[in-house]
Amino acid sequence: FGNVDEADVTQRIRDKRHQDSVRALGLLPLPDQQILLRRYELLRGFVASDRTSGSQRRASESTAVEVGLENLARTAGFRDPQRLVWAMEAEAVRDLADGPVTASDGDLTVALAIDSSGSPELTVHRAGKPLKSVPAKSAKVPEIAELRDRATALRKQIRRMRSSLESACVLGDAFEPHELADLLQHPILAPMLRELVLVDDGSA
Repeated sequence: FGNVDEADVTQRIRDKRHQDSVRALGLLPLPDQQILLRRYELLRGFVASDRTSGSQRRASESTAVEVGLENLARTAGFRDPQRLVWAMEAEAVRDLADGPVTASDGDLTVALAIDSSGSPELTVHRAGKPLKSVPAKSAKVPEIAELRDRATALRKQIRRMRSSLESACVLGDAFEPHELADLLQHPILAPMLRELVLVDDGSA
């Protein structure tokens, strides 16, 4: 796969929904973290981007994505796809871990933050006074529209993270101390982890 061009593979995935390309994407060399995140997001959004296929086609595409994520995890040096998922989801919200991200339209300011429970919070202020929602005109401003879309995406991310954490609990996955330390820096996953009772395998 060293001679395969990423742009060609990506185009086949997006334009032709080519499942072999979905599986192959994770095998391409990884020059940096940003490309890893880009490939992860493409694979995660692949099945959801199809609104017309039947259940059988969607099932086969989901399987292709699972293989693609397994390949991507190995290429990136993760011991399993779950660790890749958590690392990439953390990367996607790294800026929010440092505080709100804002966008403005004149005296209107929209801020996106993660609250103490790990949920996205979108607040709107005009000249310092809170509003219940973004006015229709301001909602068309690209930066503000992007924040609103991101809040929606974060709600979906919460469901993914909770599901993946539940799967890890069911499987009895073990975590190294440094892994837990990293996960506890994740603004969405950390509140979920704090609700768990963790057991030291040396105490069993």
